[in-house]
Amino acid sequence: MSQILRWKLFMMQKNDKYINQFGRSMVEMIGVLTIVGVLSIGGIAGYLKASEMLRTSKLKDDLSHLIANIRTVYFTQDSYANISAENIIRVGIVPDHMISDDNSSIINRLGGTVSLSPAKITDDENGAFILIFNGLDSKTCNALIIENWGSDVQTGFIGMSISKTGDMTAQTSGLVDAEFATTETVFHSRDLPMALISQSYDACNCTDQTLCSIAWKFI
Repeated sequence: MSQILRWKLFMMQKNDKYINQFGRSMVEMIGVLTIVGVLSIGGIAGYLKASEMLRTSKLKDDLSHLIANIRTVYFTQDSYANISAENIIRVGIVPDHMISDDNSSIINRLGGTVSLSPAKITDDENGAFILIFNGLDSKTCNALIIENWGSDVQTGFIGMSISKTGDMTAQTSGLVDAEFATTETVFHSRDLPMALISQSYDACNCTDQTLCSIAWKFI
């Protein structure tokens, strides 16, 4: 075999070696990138889940503090007749982050409106109040309605109403009357927290277009 042929054969073998090494490197790189991609997706999903849980926890805290503050302020009064978002803002019992820019309304952490109205109890036209959180997504709604809001006199909790078709008012909540009827979306305190997870999911089966609302009735 001539020297030229031997040199060509050597170069072909050398090129094949480089090609094989390059191919293996590409496969290894693709494998590494795939693993990094999977870990990144998992990390993002975990972060979003944690953020969602923290937001819901803070929203629960806002709600609990607001209810406690209202009941404390009105404890020395005989009636909730003058209760309104504007009035409790004026009294100074609403957290700053829940007050609108013009100081006239209350908003929750999801940007939904928060409203307050007097309600009836036995022998008292204004012996209770209704607090409504509008603009809730389905997951937040579900987390709130399975919460134990109490069932004794000390907590003052009387009932809850859920809407999955958009904003709710005191009149549409079904809670205004002293003896309100229990339905698929209106519950007495004795019926809560939700016994069946499927029941709570159905009650909060709202969409991004309609969102959910929850009303609580307290004395």
